[in-house]
Amino acid sequence: MLKNKTTSEMPKNHWVPLESNPDVINKYLLKLGLLPTVQFCDVYGTDEGLLSMVPDPCYAFILLFPISENYLNFTKTEKIEKAPDNLFFMKQTISNACGTIGILHALSSIKSHLKFSENSVLERLLKKFDQDVDSSASGIAEKRANILEEMDDFSAAHASAASEGQTTHNESDIVDLHFVAIVNHNDHIYELDGRKEAPICHGPSGPLFKLSAAKVAEKFMQRDPNELRFSIMALTAC
Repeated sequence: MLKNKTTSEMPKNHWVPLESNPDVINKYLLKLGLLPTVQFCDVYGTDEGLLSMVPDPCYAFILLFPISENYLNFTKTEKIEKAPDNLFFMKQTISNACGTIGILHALSSIKSHLKFSENSVLERLLKKFDQDVDSSASGIAEKRANILEEMDDFSAAHASAASEGQTTHNESDIVDLHFVAIVNHNDHIYELDGRKEAPICHGPSGPLFKLSAAKVAEKFMQRDPNELRFSIMALTAC
């Protein structure tokens, strides 16, 4: 979800934005054929007391934040390094699809924990990511984006989920809020944002993922201390 681009600069494909709403997201995942072994829940704050309310194990965060001038200025100085080959990452080539891209980044970081119903749309997509893409080839993140673009049943499920939110949007809206996933990979914390060229490493993870992930979320908040439009969802075991 972007506001810093004009409509003419947006990708050709447009989706309706998702809300940062665990109830909506969990229903979305059920429609995609994910069995309830994992779920999203709200994170009410980044201090230890509020984080203790997030069930363990906690696997990933999805952060919703405003695309502000402070943030855009920061990204111009941000150092992006090549990520490990076995860390799942994909580009966002569909406008307003950052919620789904964040969900896919979070779920792909724990694929061994996932279980699917028969003929699951989500399972078919994840398999195509693995089968149709050479993980050692260049352009893998873009190729995964193309696979998502071509799955009409996935985009239909997204549209259905977006229609269940409390905020009314349409496909042509240019929204100044954006989702990113924060995951643990090889005991390091990574920010996964399909708008960027590669994952961003935020250093080693501590013994409790949610404490380390909260520190990454706080960096975003500290850049815009007067902004209130931040929210976090956690991916946890059911």
